[in-house]
Amino acid sequence: MDDGILTGEGVLLDARPASFASRMLGAFVDLAALAVVILVGVVALSWAGLTLDPGYTAALTILFLVTIMVGIPTTPEARKAEPMAELTNMLASAGRYQNR
Repeated sequence: MDDGILTGEGVLLDARPASFASRMLGAFVDLAALAVVILVGVVALSWAGLTLDPGYTAALTILFLVTIMVGIPTTPEARKAEPMAELTNMLASAGRYQNR
């Protein structure tokens, strides 16, 4: 068989699979981005805890945790896209529309 990647549709792509180092780098970038999102969320929830009613703070905390633990991992899988590639595409397209 030729070197390449065989897709589920039986198409042979003329590309090499990613190396271990590039996969680890991609995982590190994904985890770093997730850590930034969590840090910003914790800071925002801390600020909300000082200024809002405890019931609102509890609801925001639950919403944040569900978004982090369920929403972020399942959205790219449901859309069949890599997490950071999808985020990059969304940010790039948002920047194009804002500059017009």
